[in-house]
Order: sequence, then structure tokens, then C-alpha cells
Amino acid sequence: MRNRNFLSQRERELVDLSDTFEAARREGRTPYMDPDDMADLADWYGWNGKQEEALDVLTCGLTLHPDDPALLIQLTYYYIDSDQQEQAEEAFKDVERCSAADPDEVNILHANIALGQGDTDEMERLIGLVDIGSSLHCLIEAAYLYADSGRPRKAVSLLRRYAADYDNDEAYTATLADCYRQAGRPDDAIQAYNQLLDHDPYNPSYWCALGLAYIDTEEYEKAVDAADYAIATDEDCTEAYQIRASAFSRLGNEEEVMTCLRTMEERGMIDPVVTQLFHAIDLVSKENWAPALDLLEDILHQADDDFVYEAIACINAALCAHHLDRPDEALDYIDEVFDLVDSYDEGHTIMPSAEDWWALACISAEMGETDYAQHALEEARRVEPHNETIRQTLDELKKQLKGKKKRK
Repeated sequence: MRNRNFLSQRERELVDLSDTFEAARREGRTPYMDPDDMADLADWYGWNGKQEEALDVLTCGLTLHPDDPALLIQLTYYYIDSDQQEQAEEAFKDVERCSAADPDEVNILHANIALGQGDTDEMERLIGLVDIGSSLHCLIEAAYLYADSGRPRKAVSLLRRYAADYDNDEAYTATLADCYRQAGRPDDAIQAYNQLLDHDPYNPSYWCALGLAYIDTEEYEKAVDAADYAIATDEDCTEAYQIRASAFSRLGNEEEVMTCLRTMEERGMIDPVVTQLFHAIDLVSKENWAPALDLLEDILHQADDDFVYEAIACINAALCAHHLDRPDEALDYIDEVFDLVDSYDEGHTIMPSAEDWWALACISAEMGETDYAQHALEEARRVEPHNETIRQTLDELKKQLKGKKKRK
């Protein structure tokens, strides 16, 4: 748990509010709170991974303060952040009907809805309606919209335009640091994160962000140090342990990787089978195909219906079977991957990364399973829509398939 002495003033206030709220809910009561405080508390719960508590606060808040714009807006963001697009669109209708809602806030929120629909042109049009220079919040939201839509350089350019107004503001600097990193400028991100830590040295989020930037620059020992500082300020910081494990993996220190994962197991951060899966993936990365496949088969055999990493495990099993020259077995695992994708259930399946899909596309192509290769590349492009290598490879494969059909 994070030491309260390390919290900022506002975070201390939110912790106190959460204590009050949770005590009342245990007693079956709905405590009366200011609507802005309840919106901030819901946002704070969300950032700390407490989605049920966030929704409970918003539900209670709207019972106490019907049609409050801050709560309605935060409820819409809750659904956006939870990848519940349809619910977000429904909640946004209530925001639009709220005459007290600030027009700039509404347009920024609408732009987030448009991004969720994949309509970046509409997103940009809505951003253009906002008086960005009049509000730091709108500036930050616009920057993240550009970054999240695959244009982090435009986000940086937008932020730098207002540097004279906000250069010493913590929220502005944190946003700029995040966008620097997404724009492939980790050295600038590191400088900005260090600037933030000079003012708030006990913030685990900044230490974690710094650790990720050090991974980007391949300074893995510094990444471990940053993660250790994050853990020192918050021993339950899941991301810090993940960064530690990632850095040690790149350093080739498997023993420390497993120590991190076992610590996460003991603290209830991950299920034991996840530790086994990470170990199997590590074996795959080292091309130890046979022991990796044995472990993956054990994992898939013991996993229950709630095992969210099944698609990832199947992809790695397919890779192993292919390299062990067991094509029928590899094809069975590939079939299972796409069955899982076709029956994708939000919250039940964690989808593979673009790198996973790329690897699956490669072995599918080598096996002559071009339809599967195309499908895998399409999934990779869905995960990383602005990756030019994936796009070009997919276009080339489609041309080859089209040519084969014409020759037939």
C-alpha cells in the first residue's frame, strides 16, 4: 500500500474521501458528497484499477445529483476507458442534453467517442471546435486524443505551442513527457519525467513512466532502479513489478524475472498460471521449443474457462509446434486462436499483441496457410493501425492472393 506521507495534497483528500465513501457503503448508506468530488473520486478509482468502485461512486453521485454535468461526463469517460463503446454513446446523449455542461468539455468528450468509433476525421473536426488555449484540461485531452489516434508528434507540437503558458505546470509536463515517449523521443521523455520527480519524488506513476522510457533507450539497469523506487513508494504497484520483470528479461536474468512474477503471485497481482505462461514465453523467445510446448500444453490443460490469456498461449504453442516440425498440431492451435478471436468476449480474452499476430502470420505463410496469414496480419493491423510494415506486408499478400485467383 502506498504510504500516505508520499501522497500529494489532492491525493490525500481523495484517499480520505474514499475511506468515507467505502465506510458508508459497508453500512449500506450513500454518503452525501460534493458532485465534483465524486467525479474526481471516480476518476481516481479508475486510475487505480478499481472499476467497480468507480462505477459505484458515479451511480451514487447521479442518485444524489441527477443531471450533474461533471458526473455525467465522468460516467461517459468510465465507459470509454472500459472499452464499452455502446454504453459510452448512450451516456453521451445525457451529456448533450445537459445545458449546464461546458461546450468545450462536451466537444472533447465527443471527440473521444469519435475516436472509439474509428472516425479520426470527425475527432479532428471536434477538436477544432474547442478553444484549446483557454483550458489546460482541454489542451491535455486534445493532446492525448492525437497520441491515441497514432499521431503523437502532432500531440507534441500542440503541447509545445502552449509551453510559455504551462511550462511549469505538473499536469502539462506529465502529458508532454507521455507524448514524447509515444513519439519515439525517449530522451526528451526521460528529461521531463526527471523534472516531474524533482518536484514529486514519491510518485510511483512517474517512476514507472521513467522506467518504461529507460526500456525504450535500452538502459535496463536504470529501468530496474526506477521500478525499485516506485515499489519503495507503493509496494502494491503492479506496473513497477512488470517493468522490473521486463527489464530483467531483456538483461537475460531469468531468475530475477521469475522472482518478480512470484512476488506478484504472492501479492495477488497475477494468477499462478500467468507466471507459468510468462516462463513459457521466455522459453519461446530463447527458441527452446520442446520444453516451451510441454509447459504451454500443461497451462492450456489446467486453465479454466476464465483464462484470459488462452489466445496468447495458443499462438506460442503454434510457434513451438511449427518449429518442431509438427504441422498438424500447429494448425490445430492456429484454428483455436481464430476460434477464440471470432468468439471474442470483452473481459474474457486478452487479445494478442501485434508482435504475436506478426509471428503467427509468418508461420502461417511458411505452412502455405495464406488465408490464416492474411487474417493474422489484419489482426496485427487492427492492433497497430499506423504500423507501415504491417500495412505494406498485408497489401503485398493481398496482391499475391488476388494474382493466384486470377491465374486459376
